[in-house]
Amino acid sequence: MLSLIILYELLFNKATPEAAEVSDLLIYPIKSCGSVSNYNWPVNRYGFELDRFWVLAKNGSKISQRECPQMAKITIKLQVYVNNTASSLTTFTAEKSSSLKYLKVDENIYFRGGNLVCSAPGMKTDLIIRFGNFKSNQNPKSTKIDVFGSIIDGIDEGDEASQWFSEYLQLSDVRLFVKADTVRSLPKKHTPKYGFNYQPQTAFADGFPVLLVSETSLADLNLKLKSSEKITSKNKEISVLNFRPNIVLKEIDKFSLSPFIEETWGVISIGKSNVAHKFFVASRCTRCEIPCNDLETGVIGKEPTYTMMKDGYRRSDPGKKFQCCFGMNLIPATTNFSLTIGDSLNVLSTMYHDGKIGAWQPVKLTAV
Repeated sequence: MLSLIILYELLFNKATPEAAEVSDLLIYPIKSCGSVSNYNWPVNRYGFELDRFWVLAKNGSKISQRECPQMAKITIKLQVYVNNTASSLTTFTAEKSSSLKYLKVDENIYFRGGNLVCSAPGMKTDLIIRFGNFKSNQNPKSTKIDVFGSIIDGIDEGDEASQWFSEYLQLSDVRLFVKADTVRSLPKKHTPKYGFNYQPQTAFADGFPVLLVSETSLADLNLKLKSSEKITSKNKEISVLNFRPNIVLKEIDKFSLSPFIEETWGVISIGKSNVAHKFFVASRCTRCEIPCNDLETGVIGKEPTYTMMKDGYRRSDPGKKFQCCFGMNLIPATTNFSLTIGDSLNVLSTMYHDGKIGAWQPVKLTAV
């Protein structure tokens, strides 16, 4: 199967290397709720382990910050066994802890067991969701959940979780679901037919398993906001967290990573010089109003969407001219590996991305 990956690379034009490395790794265990960060994190068949592995839903449809912007203020702590030999739980939060810097997190976190701890302003107690192998023998009934037209199987986490989220969101009968052990395939036109050692899929993400953004692209956006006087003392710079990425890249040297150059990539690898892991670049990430949500207040404003749409600044996808784009969707070529902050980026090939017709079926080549 790996020979098919090499064949793909031979079909592409070689790209000029970008000098960049991973500056942050983030997951969002409950879709549209708070992030969890660490210096390294494993990748499984759904993407980063436990990323968007739970979802809130009402009447069979997902709930996100689009409907309930106050979800941005729900903070998450993960308490997990970091490897097969660990005897006690380790806690991961939105803040990277220096004590965890060299702690390697193995795959299969969910099945080793742990706790998902949810906190929110005004709630008297935290909600604690236990997970792990003990549930696998209960043979629970799954429920169909609609996530942007994808019908996904989820398992209800129970009435206590429902009551907690319903109270905080001020909605009746909000249910929390964990991903059932079924396959949710990726959009065909944005997914290579060959080159994987597993069946590519994702959990409750909008459509793809991994999202990458660049610090230099974010800096360009904030410069644009500042120059148009959209940033004031009351209107802070846009944070990378507004775009909810999994992988954040930074330049190694000044001018070594051009803003939005990621929109030209086809196949990349991330890792160390001796061990790197391939990712197919699926498509641009088109944006809704969620990046406009103030993460401290849970109130949606007009920026940065207004600036990204204005004068075609980020209406960069030729197939989706009426949507703004920021970040790139990725699909891992393999699974059961970990990425670490400081890992290097290597651009293996470039390609032409069109959100309407797709880039991978058939493959769209660009001339150099």
